[in-house]
Amino acid sequence: MSRTYVRRRRTTFIVALGLLTAVLYGPVAGAVAGQRVPSAKPQTYIVATGDTLWGIASRLRPGTDPRPIIQQIQQLNGVEAGSLAPGQRLLIPVAG
Repeated sequence: MSRTYVRRRRTTFIVALGLLTAVLYGPVAGAVAGQRVPSAKPQTYIVATGDTLWGIASRLRPGTDPRPIIQQIQQLNGVEAGSLAPGQRLLIPVAG
């Protein structure tokens, strides 16, 4: 076998292994880190007196950073942090 043939096979193997790792790394890393992908159908939450987006997000996903959840709630509902009113219905992204 020529050296060029061996190098090509080795390079092809390394590239294929790298692509396979990249494809598998995303879902596995998300599962290991405890990240959840929101499902297509959000749930409804009714705001109680004294509720804040930070408090709602913290209760929904304890032990995680509430900022991404707050951002999702704001985008789904078109609300700002200080504009919540008791009895208001919010769409909440559900962990999948």
